[in-house]
Amino acid sequence: MRRRARAVRRRYGRAGYRLDFGRGLVKTAKIDLVPGHVYAMGASSSPDLITVDYVTDDKIGYHKTYGDSPKRFVERWIGEDLIAQGEATFKSRYGVDPWTWVNMSEAERRVQLKGRI
Repeated sequence: MRRRARAVRRRYGRAGYRLDFGRGLVKTAKIDLVPGHVYAMGASSSPDLITVDYVTDDKIGYHKTYGDSPKRFVERWIGEDLIAQGEATFKSRYGVDPWTWVNMSEAERRVQLKGRI
């Protein structure tokens, strides 16, 4: 099964499109990822904060930044799109990127959120 999936991916590449409600097929986003960096991931209104463990040509390994979560992986083209969506949502909601948010003190976060929520 694994061999077949690799052969299909090698032959056809990444899908490059996702189905979006109300908009139909939408081109997936690409994003440069740095291992050890914190990102927001998810297509919901409250994306999860994740830490990227590794990035290969076809996979992204990650774990949730807060709490005790197992290490997971996702196909790169899907993960890049979910992270791009999560980053946009997080920045519009909190005004800063997740890496900055994680490194802020509680007092700095309160000032940042004042007037936003």
